[in-house]
Parts: sequence; C-alpha cells; structure tokens
Amino acid sequence: MSQLGWVDFSSDERNKVKLVLAALSEPGTLDELGIGQIRDAFANRLFPGLSTIQTRAKYFIIIARLLRDIQNGKAKKPKNPHLWLEQQEHLLAEALVRIHGGVENGIIGAESIANGGVGRRPSSIYWNGLKTFGIVKSTLSLHEFCTALAKNEHMPYIANSDHQEGKDDDDVHLTKRWIELPDQIDNWQADDNLKISLSLKEAEFLKEKISTTSEVEHSVLAQILRNGGLAKLLPISSNETTAVSSLVLNFDALASLLTSHESISERCKQQILQAQLFSLAMEGPHIRFNILLAQANQFTTLVKTLESDFQEWLTEVKRLEVFHSKCASNWFSALSGSRINPLSRTFVERWCKLIANDAKIEQLDELVKKRAKGHKKSRSLLNKKRDNEKWVGIRRLDFRWGVSRKLLADIEGGLSA
Repeated sequence: MSQLGWVDFSSDERNKVKLVLAALSEPGTLDELGIGQIRDAFANRLFPGLSTIQTRAKYFIIIARLLRDIQNGKAKKPKNPHLWLEQQEHLLAEALVRIHGGVENGIIGAESIANGGVGRRPSSIYWNGLKTFGIVKSTLSLHEFCTALAKNEHMPYIANSDHQEGKDDDDVHLTKRWIELPDQIDNWQADDNLKISLSLKEAEFLKEKISTTSEVEHSVLAQILRNGGLAKLLPISSNETTAVSSLVLNFDALASLLTSHESISERCKQQILQAQLFSLAMEGPHIRFNILLAQANQFTTLVKTLESDFQEWLTEVKRLEVFHSKCASNWFSALSGSRINPLSRTFVERWCKLIANDAKIEQLDELVKKRAKGHKKSRSLLNKKRDNEKWVGIRRLDFRWGVSRKLLADIEGGLSA
C-alpha cells in the first residue's frame, strides 16, 4: 500500500488532530429550497461517493466484509443472498449497540432495531460509495451483485495464509477480485473485533482508495487526504481551538483554505470556487423568500432584519463581482453532463440577469414568488400561515461537507490512533 503524505504524529500534531476531529463532529445543515438538483450536481463533483445519510466511515468496511462473506459461501441460503444480507445488517446493528451502548453516534438502526430492525439499510446507503472508491469493482446494482456472488459467477476469494490484500501475490485473478478489503478476519463480527471506529489498517485502506482512485482524485476528500489531512493543511498551532472550529465547520471557510493551498489540485480548486460562488449567489433568493414569508405573516421586525441582511448580501456580491454576463454559464459548464431541471436553470439564469442589471426589489420578489409556487405548487409555504419566525431553507449551501467532515474525522482518527 503506497503512502500519500501521512507522517508519524508528534505530541503537538496529535493535539492538533484531536481539535480537528472534535470540530469535524459538529452537526451540519441542509438545503431546503428548490435548487437541490444543482446543489447535488456540485456535491457529486466535490464529494463523490458520499451522501447526506451516511454516518460513519466504518460502514464502507462492514458492508464490504458482508459481501465478501457471501462470496466465500457463508450465506446459508445462496439462492437468497439478499435476505441473508438484510438479516446480517439487523444483527450488526444490535451488536454495535450492545458493544458501544450510547457512547458512539452514527450506528445505523440503533433507534429502530427494537421496532422491526434496521429501516434504511447500510448496504443501500453505502453501495454507490463502495463502487465509486473502487472497494467494489462492479457496475451492477446491489441486488445483481449479491446474486452474482451467490451464484459463484466469479472465483471465490481464497488467500494464502501470509497474504496481504492488495499485494501482487494475490492468488485470485485481478479481474475476479470484485471486492477489496484491508485484511482478512474470519471472525470479524465477534464482539472483540467489531467496532464502529476504524482500525489503523482500515483507515489506511480507505485513505488509499479515496486518494488513488482516478475518478475521484480531484475531489475534496481525496485532496485533503493526499495532503496529510486537515491537521496538516490548517495554518494553526495545536491549541487554537476557535480557529480549528471556524475553518472546518463552514464550507466557505474550508473553501478559502483549500483554494489558497498550493498543494491542492487546480481542478479541485476550480470546482470549489464555482460551487462557492453559486452558493453565495443563491443566498440572495433565499433571503427574499424569507422576506416574502415574513411580510405575508406580518412579522414586521423580522422583515426589517432580513431587508438589512439582503442589502449586506448585495454589497458583498457586488464587491466580489459574483454576477456578470457569464456567471450562470460558468456554473452550468462546470456541471456539464449533469441532469439539471430546465426550470431550475431558468430561475438561476433570470436571477443572475436581474441582479447584474440592478433590477428593482419588486422584480426580484416576483421571480422568487413565481419560482417558489411553481416548485411547491399548493404546498408552498407562501400559501400557508406561519406561527413562528424561524428561517426557512438555507443561508449557504453545504454540498455534503457536513457528512464528509464526519467521515473524514473517522479516517483521520484511525490514522492517528
């Protein structure tokens, strides 16, 4: 296994990592306005293989081990490997809860195992990521893959006693090795071996796969790991807790860090920059939408506050020259190949044109109102009375950094253990 910039940790480095890991564990935010498809298209480039419902990095290893068990014939009913996999996921949820109690977060199914078992199964949540990072080498669906494994349509995995997975002495043909793992542990589900945290070997394996898989090498996670992790990238000392928190919790601050770092690839920087500009541009209509809600519900004080926020936003986007004749085309060119709803694209383009031309507030509000009602129809909050003044939607887009930082925390934690 090649090494990509990770070094032994001094006492100072370990303290620095602890601060990063603590900050990475903070909760994230979600976008709730009707531009989700564009947001997701950017997120797929910035954080491929990840989704907002993933919780812990260990599930990439756990699901791969379960699939390897099917490959090795451990499923008692080979004609129905899907049922076996589902049963094992229920049992694993019970085991992880029993082992960790309430100490560890992110155990999928922890709150539903007493009521019929795991609801949303980890195998379906992590399947795309397993393929994206090259841990599973297949274009099949999860159902098709399990069927192929059970039918033994490729060579069962058998290793020499001194085998190290990933080495050239594999005694299984490379084209037949559909599942990669950091090691072989026959009794990996035993309580002594099963933990939700990553071992050093597992963390090194995930770092290797994410960092070297060509399809994702310019992603944010890959670039961070290729450069030694956030603890190495942050320009701070080990006792600057406030600086750590502000730099990793906020996507904009993280973007500023990565785009200014010379070791981050130019392709990654450009993807981050376009996403950051899009996020800032779309904060404006979110503010106007909340103003419309406040006006409709006669929240006078809130209207004044939000109008002030909007003027500050206008000042900022003009200072940064966010809106110009090619801003929208630049964003959609960066998303070439992605499926974008034409109505979403039209809304973004019109908003950009109105702001660039210093349109009147009434024109902006009319566009936002039309978009909101067209997107949600009768379910639009503009058609309903509200009993609270809480913000609706997002202020800035997260692009899956919220979940990514948690997975990164698991990997960095394993590497520094």
